[in-house]
Amino acid sequence: MLAATSSYRRAVQGFTLVELLIIIVVLGIAGATLTMVSARSAQLSASMLREQQAFALANAMLDEIVAMPFTACDPSPSSCAAPENAAPGPEAGEARNGANGFDNVNDYHGLNVAVGTLRDVFNNPIAAELPTVANCVLRVTVVPQVLPGVPAVPANDALRITVTVTCPAQMGPVAAEAIRVRYAPDRWQF
Repeated sequence: MLAATSSYRRAVQGFTLVELLIIIVVLGIAGATLTMVSARSAQLSASMLREQQAFALANAMLDEIVAMPFTACDPSPSSCAAPENAAPGPEAGEARNGANGFDNVNDYHGLNVAVGTLRDVFNNPIAAELPTVANCVLRVTVVPQVLPGVPAVPANDALRITVTVTCPAQMGPVAAEAIRVRYAPDRWQF
């Protein structure tokens, strides 16, 4: 009977000081690990949001460019005094959001703008809509593209459009590409 009482008394007494210290150390390590995992998760989430917004911006600009006319001559004024493909980039006096806006796919070539200063087609700043990419840079290249296996389409009748968004804190640039073909059936021989 004496043995049963002393083991009962030992069980009721609780933890020793050494056992409590071990529990506190284990809980501290687990808490620190959870804090670090949580902080890293938040950092990755912000990075993924920035990358998604950069990709959305690149695609929106690509959609804007692809929707523009792709003509052999400058649409405004509509004359062929200077062919549109003579020199890529905007003609004198044209600006994306200016009074004389871009009027052809080729006008976007060489566009290099800080996203924080970029404006939508209604001339409203977009930085408030995409705050995580406001310090990024958007670049556009428009170059002739030869279409292998499609000999009927001349080299200057197909363009590769590349929109790149580069952010300083991002691993690499985000890019969107498309090929735009001029519809000119009278010029193509099948």
